[in-house]
Amino acid sequence: MYGEIAHGSFIEWVDADLTKMLMLVGCGAGHETYGGLGTDARRIAEARVRGMKLVVVDPRMSAAAAKANEWVPIRPGTDSALALGMVNVLVNEIGIYDAKFIKKQTNGPYLVGTDGYYVRDKDS
Repeated sequence: MYGEIAHGSFIEWVDADLTKMLMLVGCGAGHETYGGLGTDARRIAEARVRGMKLVVVDPRMSAAAAKANEWVPIRPGTDSALALGMVNVLVNEIGIYDAKFIKKQTNGPYLVGTDGYYVRDKDS
């Protein structure tokens, strides 16, 4: 569904040629889903031969999870909590984010005040 929203297509391709680690979250790309199943399966298999690691986040032991280097069996419906936790670690613990991009290309600077709290209208 994301592909349709982002660029009007239901087909996305895993960049297996340049990827060192692929994380599949709730999907079996290259194993059991998508229109390009055969192509994805071949590209992912070739990438794994050259050393790419495969991590599958899925509540069930799917075909992709069975072939993964690591299977993360989260509880159904906790995908959002996992994603927010990962973002929290990247931003607040490791400090990996593009501050210059956020400052110049987004409305980020207007959402948090210099005191670190959300900017709010004093009357509301």
